[in-house]
Amino acid sequence: MTPSDSTTLVEVIENMRRSGFTTDLSPLPGAKIRCGSCGAETGATEFRIERLHRMEGASDPDDMLAVIATRCPRCHSAGTLILGYGPMASGDDTDVAKSMKDGRDV
Repeated sequence: MTPSDSTTLVEVIENMRRSGFTTDLSPLPGAKIRCGSCGAETGATEFRIERLHRMEGASDPDDMLAVIATRCPRCHSAGTLILGYGPMASGDDTDVAKSMKDGRDV
């Protein structure tokens, strides 16, 4: 089965950037996240998920990504973090995802 949402990764990131999430964030070992704006390496537990878009590759279902909109707790820059999820995700991505707080209205 192919995903019903045919939105590309580029489209998701561009949409988040138009919403003000312009900083690039990166997962690090030890459940930390690096802010591309201030360079701080902060524990993922200090970040709050504001938006989340899960993607599954149409040609490869194992190509699963989560695009997360969040803010750096140090400099307050709004940015995006791309993590793998599922069985092929890296240990660093999994640790960061498990550690972040979900701040979305549920």
